[in-house]
Amino acid sequence: MISTEPPKADTAENDKKKRWHPSLRGPLLNLSTNLVVSVLVLAFLGYLLDKHFATNRYYFTLAGLLLGYVWSFYELMKTVRKLQQQEKNSSAKK
Repeated sequence: MISTEPPKADTAENDKKKRWHPSLRGPLLNLSTNLVVSVLVLAFLGYLLDKHFATNRYYFTLAGLLLGYVWSFYELMKTVRKLQQQEKNSSAKK
């Protein structure tokens, strides 16, 4: 059965629950930017090396992509560890 009631307006409490905690915004923005930029930049550098050395196959581009993914994963793990440490420290203070 379809309800004829108007939808309930979001309260301030519900609105707060939907948002990211302010302390997470910086690291998450940095992480997402780093994931994209590192892969693209290293792949582009590999492409330039392929053009410079006139390789028939894109070995340097593939190596750049692989290195970009490895670097992104490393940065992801570093950020997660830092956030876990901050959470641990903030819960210990309470």
